[in-house]
Amino acid sequence: MYFRFHKEISAALIILFLLVIFFYFIYKPLFLIFLILLIFTFYFFRDPERVVPLGDDILVSPADGLITNISEYKEGKKSYTKVSIFLSVFNVHIQRLPVSGQITKIDYIEGKFINATLDKASEENERLRLTLYWSAMYRW
Repeated sequence: MYFRFHKEISAALIILFLLVIFFYFIYKPLFLIFLILLIFTFYFFRDPERVVPLGDDILVSPADGLITNISEYKEGKKSYTKVSIFLSVFNVHIQRLPVSGQITKIDYIEGKFINATLDKASEENERLRLTLYWSAMYRW
């Protein structure tokens, strides 16, 4: 079985692994704490393979989790469909593009860290917004 994880977390996993080994010989209670932390970090940042159906007119979910909101979002004269997905600690925290297309704009929006289960979190929390050009959307 092939198991991979988010590459940006490699250094933290190595440090946690070394701490687990160190505390195994020094102090068992800290060994257990760091072992649990290592397992949780590995689990949280896992990156499983996904089988995606082929086709230009297919829209798939960009993330695991629970869809909490689908609404129209207006910016100037343009309107967009906004889909909010809540990720619990048990969901894979890797985001993927939901369609084959081209990213035309990336907006990083600084914000708060409000509890993600609240409605206002999608408007006030830190987030990344992507604008996609998807040629298939003009055929529907």
